[in-house]
Formats: sequence, structure tokens, C-alpha cells
Amino acid sequence: MQIIEFGNRLRLSNGGDEVVSVPGYSSEPYLQIGPDGVQRNDNSPATYLNSSRDGTTPLPERADPQADPFWVSLSSETVYEWHDHRTHWMSALLPPQVRADPDVSHRVIEWMVPLEIDGRAYSVAGVLDWTPPPPGWASYAVLVVLVGTGAAAGWLWRSPRLAAGLLVLAGAGSVWHVASTPLPFGDASSVVYGLLAVLVPTVLVLVLTYFAVRAVRRPPVVGVRARRRT
Repeated sequence: MQIIEFGNRLRLSNGGDEVVSVPGYSSEPYLQIGPDGVQRNDNSPATYLNSSRDGTTPLPERADPQADPFWVSLSSETVYEWHDHRTHWMSALLPPQVRADPDVSHRVIEWMVPLEIDGRAYSVAGVLDWTPPPPGWASYAVLVVLVGTGAAAGWLWRSPRLAAGLLVLAGAGSVWHVASTPLPFGDASSVVYGLLAVLVPTVLVLVLTYFAVRAVRRPPVVGVRARRRT
């Protein structure tokens, strides 16, 4: 089991021959992942609560933890991702201890997700901690330095090497941003939109970096001025 999207979702994969079951919030059958793929109980309230991060999806009448399971096949793959509300903070407000003192680290919750493997009970446990973000002035200081260095490269230095170096650093940062951003989840349109939102600025920076480095490495053109005969 993996925590993905900065704790927003869980990913469970099963590469073995046994069936891994995840109970719902009332210990009802919710999810099964086995060699034949993924099945989900359509009568489990967790099926609907887990469709959104805030768990506010309305429950249909058939959603009853006491009802007999009605298994629906979701995929022939042996991996599944979902919002599990046992693992993250549900409120839109910060936890009380964080609001009281946001400048220090806090243990927000200790969570546990039960599992069953062919009738044997297991559990996956973890913690959710609050780590104070860096001070707001730090990001502005970095921006001021970058802008100031870029301006100095353009006005004071005749060589464009410094500006090209800044673009190389920006390109490396853009690539790191793409690599560290979780893959969007949802229908095809939302996935494509999310990828474009991340990739388009990065591609533009990389294209500018390429032309800047190419211009720096290009030998200077020596001009020849023709004299006019009288």
C-alpha cells in the first residue's frame, strides 16, 4: 500500500495469488483485489464516500453496511486507488493544535486501515504530521535575487552566459516540478488538462533555455564594412 498525492489517496496493489480485502468504515465488505482484478461492493457506503476527498457524496438508498455485498468488477488490473478518509484530515479548517501554534510541528492523527488476506486480519498504520511551511519572505527573497541577477546580466554584463545559466537553472527546476507533481486522477479530460497545465510552462522554459544556450555557444559574427568608392 502506498500513500500518493501528498496523502490524498491510497494505492493498493496485489501481485500475489491471494485476495486482499479492504473493509469499509463500518467494517462492511468494500474492496477486493485479487488475481482476477478489482471488485467493489456497490452496497457499501464507502463506495460513495470515497469518491471525493471531503466525503460529502450523497448516499443512495442501497448503501447499507448491513446489506449483502453486491460486487461490481472495476478492472482486470491488480491495483486500485481511492480516497480513504481514515488517513487524512477531513475538515477544511486546520487542526486545532495547528491553529493554536502553526509555527511548530504537530502530530495531527495516527491512522490505521484494516486489511484481510484470505480471511487473515492485517492493518496498515501511519501518522499525519504538520510541518510548518517556510516563511513567506523566503520565496520573495529568491524571486528578488533571480530578477536582480537577470537584470544585472542584461544591463551590466556584455556576455549572455549568466542569463543562459539562469534559464538552465529554471529549466532544471521546471523538470523537477513535473517529476514531483502527482499524476492527475479522473476522467480523460481532467487528466489531459492537468498534464497540460504542468507540462506547457515547462516546455516553454526548456525551449527558451535551448535557444539561449545555442546563442551563447554560437561563434560571434564578424562584420565587414565595405568602403564606398569615390
